[in-house]
Amino acid sequence: MAIDVGRIGDPNYRTAELVEYAAVLAVLAVVVTVLVGKTWRDRMLALAYAVPLSAAGYLLMVATAFGGR
Repeated sequence: MAIDVGRIGDPNYRTAELVEYAAVLAVLAVVVTVLVGKTWRDRMLALAYAVPLSAAGYLLMVATAFGGR
């Protein structure tokens, strides 16, 4: 998702579609986390794990040229 958000403003991509796509993914991520986590502690742990793992995945995508940069 971060790669798609990074493409906003690039004339080679349709900005409106990317914004809608990023918004849908963000909402779905929150909904799935709330539905799957049984307690608030579980939900916060999922968030604590997801943020650094997502950042690492983004960096790996950019480093291997899959990020389109």
